[in-house]
Amino acid sequence: MNIHLYLNNEDETHIASYHGMKSNPFKVGDVLFVNIRDLVPSQLEPFPDDHKKRILKENDELKSNFHLKNISLILEKKYIHPSVLDDGNIVVEYHCEIVNDDE
Repeated sequence: MNIHLYLNNEDETHIASYHGMKSNPFKVGDVLFVNIRDLVPSQLEPFPDDHKKRILKENDELKSNFHLKNISLILEKKYIHPSVLDDGNIVVEYHCEIVNDDE
């Protein structure tokens, strides 16, 4: 099972993905505290230089938008991706909103 988090019901505002999950720890109404981790140089070693720059930029954007903020899961969508050659994959999307710090 793969789980994806998006902001404000818009797929282009990706917050995070969790792949290969055996169960779903989330439900609509949950409030999650987001703490974006810094990337260490060893994590970037396998990538070409142009990819490293893009990855660092994307992580900086995540930090500026979500670091140390609470998000509330407001909408759940589920999809299945079956195949005759292998087991199907389940995808769960949660659309979120930022919760005000004073709530």
